[in-house]
Amino acid sequence: IFLTCSCTGLVSEEQFLDMLRRAAFYANRSVQVIKVSGAGPDHPWLANVPESRYLKAAFCRVE
Repeated sequence: IFLTCSCTGLVSEEQFLDMLRRAAFYANRSVQVIKVSGAGPDHPWLANVPESRYLKAAFCRVE
């Protein structure tokens, strides 16, 4: 199991997952994403401010 996280509003969830795909490609590994998560309910984000959705986490299996 592999956990990778990003704690910046400058990287979107789409960019974060794309980085994970590219890293797997360059490492010649297969990565299965088990779960994508973010901040808990005590850290709400604003719908009109995408940067407030800053915390991203991906739980993966690497083969």
